[in-house]
Amino acid sequence: MSSPSSGAGLELLRGPLEDREVRLTRAQGCVRFPASISLVAAANPCPCGYLGSSHRACVCAPAQRERYLARMSGPLLDRVDIQVWVHPVSGDALRDAVPGEDSATVRRRVLAARELQRRRLEGLGPSCNAELTGDLVLTCAQPTPPALRVLQATLDKHGLSARAWTRILKVGRTLADLDGVEQVHPEHILEASAWRAPLPGLA
Repeated sequence: MSSPSSGAGLELLRGPLEDREVRLTRAQGCVRFPASISLVAAANPCPCGYLGSSHRACVCAPAQRERYLARMSGPLLDRVDIQVWVHPVSGDALRDAVPGEDSATVRRRVLAARELQRRRLEGLGPSCNAELTGDLVLTCAQPTPPALRVLQATLDKHGLSARAWTRILKVGRTLADLDGVEQVHPEHILEASAWRAPLPGLA
């Protein structure tokens, strides 16, 4: 996000992120290239990097922040399934950190979840939850009625889009797979919703 034109460049990602393909259209016709990717991106909340910090004040002028944040449009962020606001880590937290799960344990859980997805999606076309589209999202997610109510309440409260509805449900389906359960429950929807926390300046 360093060049003035990078905002326009980022907007070009909207199509591939939505359709999982790149389309090149010319007078002679249209060519499609597969682009099923896992996008991992990072950005500071403002030019100086301290917007929302509890340790240091942001020194950016409001107009600077607006221009900076305008490069990450709402429609682009709407296509990013997981959005995490990462706070600075204190020295005490680093010193007292408790070891988490080892990689082998995490790997076994992920492989088990992928196997559940493979069996569920066999013969349907998609190979994983992220590739679900249209009616398959609701059919394969199998949310319980309470989960759907929580999802609707979340959308109404935060004014989220229909695209967000779909993406929260797909992430919730993956969380349920990691738990090894057949249906998506309210706790999966709540966690999936929490993973869409916007940057402070975009809230």
